[in-house]
Amino acid sequence: MDWHIAIPSYKRPGVIGSKTLATLARYGIDKSKITIFVVREEYYLYKATVPEDLYGEIVVGVPGLVAQRQFIENWFPLDSNILFMDDDVSDLFFVADEKTRRPIENLAQFISDGFLRASSIGATLWGIYPVDNTMFSFKSKEISDGLSYIVGAFYGQKNTRDVNLETGDGVEDRERTVLRYLRDGRVLRFNRFGMKTKYFAPGGMMSDERQKTHQIASEALVQKYPTLLRLKTRKN
Repeated sequence: MDWHIAIPSYKRPGVIGSKTLATLARYGIDKSKITIFVVREEYYLYKATVPEDLYGEIVVGVPGLVAQRQFIENWFPLDSNILFMDDDVSDLFFVADEKTRRPIENLAQFISDGFLRASSIGATLWGIYPVDNTMFSFKSKEISDGLSYIVGAFYGQKNTRDVNLETGDGVEDRERTVLRYLRDGRVLRFNRFGMKTKYFAPGGMMSDERQKTHQIASEALVQKYPTLLRLKTRKN
């Protein structure tokens, strides 16, 4: 199974090398499979900062998370398999029980299996458990194949180029999940596999007022798909 890893990155030339790229290198992922997408004004900064032995290519894309992901889809061949990752994933792991994380035995094989299993059930989107909580992860069904949130920090997608996001950067992964579910009748999520990352960390592909943007976009998305989504806001 052939696939590519795409990492959109913005204002994090140091972070991407020490986190996502270091994580992939630790798992022995072939660097030729890894492409970093940046904005034009940061291209030479990334070239100068990110160690060349950790990636295959740096490509100049466009500003904005949704627009950059669309650029990535157009850059890779139609019907190819793309694994999207955020630039600040500090670890990937398998949940053995309610308290135990273990390294993934073979990450490349897991990625291949993700695309194969998704294809076998007619799904074009798959992902892993969205939060770093071993208890919740282990208590969940091992594999979900209905409507489950596929977080944007790590997801595999068949490059069909026929799903267009409209709501905006704040909740692009929620909208993608809904639209792929409506397209295919299912998305696939492996609930025993997880990651460590920090949502809303400084820098990143969304705007500087990300939490405000996220709130507005969330409300709009729930209004658009009231039978599929509900809004839940934590006190913090």
